[in-house]
Amino acid sequence: MIKYIPRFAEKEILNLASFFPVVAVVGPRQVGKTSLVQAIRSKLHKKSDIGV
Repeated sequence: MIKYIPRFAEKEILNLASFFPVVAVVGPRQVGKTSLVQAIRSKLHKKSDIGV
């Protein structure tokens, strides 16, 4: 199992998510978009959110 390394984008996504209800994470294939979102998902969760 590969250890997740926190990225600069993590802080930026959390900051943007505090202002906007939707934040898109886009980029080329195989750069870690899904891993990034999965790593910060618990920090983004709010009680009023609908489960996905």
